[in-house]
Amino acid sequence: MLILAGDGTVHPVEAEYLKPEVHSLMNISRPVLTAAELKRLILFVSEPMEKLKGTYVQKYLRYGEKTSFASKKSKAVPVPQRSTCVGREPWYNLTFTKSGHFIWPKSQQYRHVIVHNKNRLIANCNLYDVTVVDEKNCPPELLAAILNSTLVGLVKIYFGRYAGTEGNLKTEVVDVNLLEVPDPRNVTKAVAKKLQDALKELSKRDTQPMVEEEFMDCRDSKRIKKLAEKPIKLPIELTMPDRRALDLAIFELLGVSNAGEREKLCDELYFETANHFRQIRIVEVQKQEQRAGGEDREFRTDELAADLWDSLPEEDKQPLAAWLAVHEKATENFTVNVPEGQTSLPDASDMLDANTIFFRQAKGSKSVTPCLALPSRAHAEIVFALTQRSLHGAMPLPKSEKAALALQSRLTERLNDMATKANELARSRTGDEKKATELAALLESWLVHGKPRREAKQSNDAE
Repeated sequence: MLILAGDGTVHPVEAEYLKPEVHSLMNISRPVLTAAELKRLILFVSEPMEKLKGTYVQKYLRYGEKTSFASKKSKAVPVPQRSTCVGREPWYNLTFTKSGHFIWPKSQQYRHVIVHNKNRLIANCNLYDVTVVDEKNCPPELLAAILNSTLVGLVKIYFGRYAGTEGNLKTEVVDVNLLEVPDPRNVTKAVAKKLQDALKELSKRDTQPMVEEEFMDCRDSKRIKKLAEKPIKLPIELTMPDRRALDLAIFELLGVSNAGEREKLCDELYFETANHFRQIRIVEVQKQEQRAGGEDREFRTDELAADLWDSLPEEDKQPLAAWLAVHEKATENFTVNVPEGQTSLPDASDMLDANTIFFRQAKGSKSVTPCLALPSRAHAEIVFALTQRSLHGAMPLPKSEKAALALQSRLTERLNDMATKANELARSRTGDEKKATELAALLESWLVHGKPRREAKQSNDAE
């Protein structure tokens, strides 16, 4: 196997001496983990150098003995002379490492993910191995569900400490050892099944940050103060059915027998969790702006667009596809499947194809749909207008031509209103014509498609 060393050189090493390593949880967003997801390997060899004679791994170790690697924390020296290696015998032996049942991140921010390390993968030093001593009475599968609950995600902040003002929570070994978690040793079979089923569902998707999306997208201290005046709105993660099922089972494990009381406690837990992370995010944005130059910083187009978006009434934020679906509920309709591709619509006077939309597929596309014939010109113009704004897929359309003409009129009016509103709002915020054009285009795109949600994997390790 060919491996890339830290200095950029490539070396052959026998696969038997390599093990996958969990280097960080930055790109891990589920409570489950497989070796196929990992991008790093570590050298896992304990034999003395003389017993490795004739192997590629010996040549690689000899290279490490005489080569100095750059270091940000210390003077560049050959690997055996580094402080972490000098006390080992031999210096490269890492086989004493014992993997635990779980991987707990030292640094955490807005996401709460504790990996159930079923395959006992090796973790980096910034990740802690958590081992269950009494597996018979405390099955790791049950503890995995408990550790990934919202209750533990909130309680951990009282045992760790925030590093600076960036919302980065640090939990050391002593903190994790002291952490209070619900005890699964006397769990009933019914509750155990609920916990395991909920964790299974939770593991099928990416875990999202436990902070409101608007706050996560915001990078302007003035705007975030305006957002803070709004009532708490639960982030997506705290609205997911699988998470709620897990947290309800946690309260049942704790002895709350009344279902209504469990629901109430769950609501209070989510409110306090969202409120806590909102406050953390507010301070983080303020400090980031201070470091970036505060008032002198020029706002990006997406920041200006986000501020304008917040000022819009909710009815204006409805994506065009959702608007169309709502309006077509009241009429007898049919569904047309619109493929992707650049579209063209012949002139209305075309005797053969006035009601047909033609598609030019992207290179390499396997689609064989060259055109889409529709019942009337009004139907064709509706679909063409939507494809010009990158809308495709299943679309509900009215069956009658009269209803199609009415929808076409309403659609044209809405599209014109969107363009006018986007232009007016953009020019209310900047006198720079180029920036105003970019801002208007971005706003109009959001008005058509909805404001995109932030990706979860944009934060630091174990966010």
